[in-house]
Amino acid sequence: MRYGIFSINIGSCNMGNRLIEYSIKQSLGLPEPFVSISMFKASPSNDDIDRLNSCDFVIVPGATTLANGPYQADSLVCLPYIKVPVICVGAGSWKPMYSLNAEACKYMVKPIGVRDPQTLEECKQK
Repeated sequence: MRYGIFSINIGSCNMGNRLIEYSIKQSLGLPEPFVSISMFKASPSNDDIDRLNSCDFVIVPGATTLANGPYQADSLVCLPYIKVPVICVGAGSWKPMYSLNAEACKYMVKPIGVRDPQTLEECKQK
């Protein structure tokens, strides 16, 4: 099994992000990802997209990866080009600071895993 991840850990000193990614891999019994792309990379390259498309699936981890704001989940702009299932696990939109990135949600396998009631309601409305 090969999977990719939009990592919230690459280039981050946020220990909470490290714990989230570690916990997802452990709870799902996943090996290390075949491809890791920084969630905060503004424009993933065509090579990044090709590598993600060579996987069986791609994970969008928790944290504020569904927030529609600068530096929250910039790499998700490439989701229209991802041809394998994109699975979102325990993400939030960080309301009231940001709204839900509804455009990114269009490209994710349903149901979308959220971590709070506000994000759940926003997903239902969109």
